[in-house]
Amino acid sequence: MDERDYTLLDRTVVFQGARRVERVKFKYRRFSGAWTEPLERETPLHPAIASVLPYDPREDRVVLVEQFRLTVAVLGDPPWIIEQVAGRLDAGETPEDTARREALEESGCTLTDLHRVMNLYPAPGGVVQRWTVFVGRADAMPEQGSLHGLENENEDLRVHVLPMSEALRWLDEGRIHEAATTITLQWMALHRDTLRRAWT
Repeated sequence: MDERDYTLLDRTVVFQGARRVERVKFKYRRFSGAWTEPLERETPLHPAIASVLPYDPREDRVVLVEQFRLTVAVLGDPPWIIEQVAGRLDAGETPEDTARREALEESGCTLTDLHRVMNLYPAPGGVVQRWTVFVGRADAMPEQGSLHGLENENEDLRVHVLPMSEALRWLDEGRIHEAATTITLQWMALHRDTLRRAWT
């Protein structure tokens, strides 16, 4: 299957606020070879995101951040979430640019190298968004418990500096719920020895 096997027939903006919602009319070729009838869906469009796990390969330590998330509070779950650094791409930025900028803003880390883990579609059944996920080499760790974030964006982030083994234990114990962080830590469990050799 490729771009010849679907057609976007119409896109109409039905809401424009902090996020945009479009009504999209489309059809696509089924695996049987037959085409669907024209279908309509309302799709919330979210900005592209770069997400990065700062990592010190010499000390085998990672940086995670903790912050309040309204979307989790709305669900009635505890809303202080532990996750890796992330932010939306500003105009003209590459995902690499954003990863480096956000690491400095949200954790105080300067990244000297980046390794792209994957492109991630967080909820392809209903959300239009692409995350680019990285591990970033940080040769100096911030202070444990230090506070970061931009005041003009009402950011309030607390830093956790952890041995990689402890971060994986947090994941195993269910203390980490955010998807990109879960995926990156699982990737690190498989590849960190190779990454450490490359970066040291």
